[in-house]
Amino acid sequence: MPVLRPIRRPRLPRTRLGTRIFRPGIGNPIFLRGLSNFAAGSGASSATTFSLTPTGQQQDDWLVIFVVTVGGAATITNTAGGLTEITGQLTQGATTTVSLWKKKCGAGESGTTYTWTVATGRRWAGIVTCWGGADPTDVVDGANVSSEGANAQQIDHNSLTPGAAFDWHILGTASNTAAPDDAAITFTQPASYVELAEAVSAHATLANARAALSVRELPDTSATGVQTVSITGGVNQQVAGFEVVIRVPSAGASITLADAGAAADALQVAADVPVADSGAGADQVQVALAITLPDAGTGSDALQVDAAATLADAGAGSDALSVAATVPLADIGTAADGIQIAVPKTLSDSGAGADVLSVAAAVPLGEQAAAAEALSVAAAVALVDSGTAADSLQAGIPRTLADAGTAADALTVTAAVPLADSGAGADALQVAAQVPLSQSGSGADALQVAITQAKTLADSGTGADVLRPAAAITLADLATAADSAAAAVLAALADAGTGADTLDVVTVVPVFWAVGVASTQPASTGTVIIQPQTTGEATLQLASVGESRQQ
Repeated sequence: MPVLRPIRRPRLPRTRLGTRIFRPGIGNPIFLRGLSNFAAGSGASSATTFSLTPTGQQQDDWLVIFVVTVGGAATITNTAGGLTEITGQLTQGATTTVSLWKKKCGAGESGTTYTWTVATGRRWAGIVTCWGGADPTDVVDGANVSSEGANAQQIDHNSLTPGAAFDWHILGTASNTAAPDDAAITFTQPASYVELAEAVSAHATLANARAALSVRELPDTSATGVQTVSITGGVNQQVAGFEVVIRVPSAGASITLADAGAAADALQVAADVPVADSGAGADQVQVALAITLPDAGTGSDALQVDAAATLADAGAGSDALSVAATVPLADIGTAADGIQIAVPKTLSDSGAGADVLSVAAAVPLGEQAAAAEALSVAAAVALVDSGTAADSLQAGIPRTLADAGTAADALTVTAAVPLADSGAGADALQVAAQVPLSQSGSGADALQVAITQAKTLADSGTGADVLRPAAAITLADLATAADSAAAAVLAALADAGTGADTLDVVTVVPVFWAVGVASTQPASTGTVIIQPQTTGEATLQLASVGESRQQ
């Protein structure tokens, strides 16, 4: 039966030998994961095939496996489990052959069987180590791996230089035993190295294979120095081995969050970030986190980042959460500097018509403690100087005009104009509007102001309809004699350019007369023309002044 020797001299206090779990030191992300069935040797006879079936490894862990044979030169080949050989094999004294293998674990890796073969039967021994938190691209720190052989009672493992602090140094040592006493050979590891296991084959009559593996955490990038492993038992044994450095992550590492099976699981990642002293003021540390935004394939993609902020309960009233962000304001060197803060808003597509985005801003209204409070919102509008004459400022307020669906739509905007009470008589409201008068360059210029008032013309259903606008003229009572109303109309007199110009004013007044009765013409300075009709109304036209009378 394979023999797994107990570990005799643990040297690191954070090592739990029962479960074989190494906890990383401060700042070290790498740890040695505990496995079951991680070390074994072949049985009572030589074999061409050897297998190990460890359990406990997890996805993205790295396996480093040390496999040796004794009984003659051999070429060890991995035939199951998908392992990669780290470096070339070494055979010492035509009997002890050592090999070193690695693999990054996939999903469901635990319980996988790893198998090796040789052409001729040999005695076997192997040890598996499992590393979590190592560099995801490669577990081996560059070319920091070498092999040694000796015909003696010890082996001097070469010095290696780690590429980063907190790498791990592994020593793998193997030897043949004095046939058939496999128990006569044991290994003594260097100071500060912890032996993980020793494994040995169990042939009854031939020399057996014995392997040992030890590790040490490297606190910095100093060279490991030559490390000596000695053996006890036998004389001038054929000893061979490897030394390799396990690499810490160079840029980012996969972190697995285990499901506790109840409630939410929390992942905490602590990192020591050095802060340089600028020599003035307070120094700040900035930590950048890269977030990948997947492409949805349609439209614009939005990135949402959620941050949890704790709101303390004041114990009274409502609690408010304030999140402050410091925005640096660059000094342009002239005038006042302005800062603009843009807040993106998402506008949902309703699927019908145009969509409107409404942004509401809360403006606090202070309590004056007397009368009603008024809220004033002031907006500063910059007026650009054109450099000539007076500049004007135009402020537009958009108004929405609803479509009634029939005829033309009208927009009515009501503006309130206050009328002060003078305290005596009737008060008049005057509204003044400035209308610019263009200079034509010749003669007097005339100002025309058109006031349009909508009038409704009813359709009588017969003949042409006439629109008669009515204007009310107030006649004041003088209290003596008859009162008269005078209406003045300004008529333009065109200049003919020769002689005197004449202005004709025609006034139409109605007169009534009886058929066949001569008309009595009033005194007049104009000419009266009567067009008799059978019945009804006749028209009296005066060339200058006329009046109507009954005939």
